[in-house]
Amino acid sequence: MRPSTPAVTLFALGAACVAYAQQPPGKPISEKQVEMSFLRNEVYFLSVGRANAVAALTGGGIVLLDAMPAGWGPAMLEALQQVSYMPVTTIINTHAHEDHAGADAEYPDPVQFVMHENSSRRLARKTGAGRTVKTFSDHMTVTLGNRPLHVYYFGKGHTDGDAIVVIPDIRTAYTGDLFAEKTLPVVDPASGGSALALPTTLARAAKEITGVDRVVTGHGRWPAAGVQGWPTWTDFQQYAEFVREFVDAVSAGWKNGRSAEQVGAELRMPEKYKEYRLDGAKAMIETIFNELKQSSTPKR
Repeated sequence: MRPSTPAVTLFALGAACVAYAQQPPGKPISEKQVEMSFLRNEVYFLSVGRANAVAALTGGGIVLLDAMPAGWGPAMLEALQQVSYMPVTTIINTHAHEDHAGADAEYPDPVQFVMHENSSRRLARKTGAGRTVKTFSDHMTVTLGNRPLHVYYFGKGHTDGDAIVVIPDIRTAYTGDLFAEKTLPVVDPASGGSALALPTTLARAAKEITGVDRVVTGHGRWPAAGVQGWPTWTDFQQYAEFVREFVDAVSAGWKNGRSAEQVGAELRMPEKYKEYRLDGAKAMIETIFNELKQSSTPKR
């Protein structure tokens, strides 16, 4: 069933919640707040402030795209109880960061995990003992009930395991942290991320994924304009171009012997990117410089 309003804020209300099959017995009812909004056709957006997730209801159970930070599993289960009595049977981790996968072990069986093979190596022992973990290298289709979800990997970016999940029947993609909308990306080299590889990763996704109208991101609140406020696939394609031009400009400065500070001071992006925020430029430039220094090519 669906909420009667397109956006609801769900609180754990103790006695108001009926017993739920996935709620471990003896655990206290969570007092944490989960925001949940209806996307389309039994698909829901969930946010805990620090991070987002998407839940797709199917005849074979709930497919959850990202598990949320550690400690949020019980609150997520209580929230999902408001729209379905089906269990969470599949969790697709878009990457291995704690704010998206930290609650993996808090979802009771039966649950299987799907993630890129690099994320699986990083999350080993964190999903819970004896859990079923399915990995993929470039593409996997996850089908529950009659609902298929396509999971893609196009290369290194934010981390070395960033997955994009496409829900074709609602023409929507969930990009985790690979797409930062109109701001500079955050790259985590410690998790295998690469600023130099990111433009190619985004360009491949922009070219190879089809049939998507809207993009839901791993951070950010529910848009004031509702579903129509989420970025379009055209926005994603422009973002890929923006990242390419930024990385190219910084790389050119490095090749010309400029310092990171000089590149930051001299950097000017084309007018078409005037709405993009550059407040993360210093960190991104330093990441690019560090990668260039560690690489044998190109050389000055």
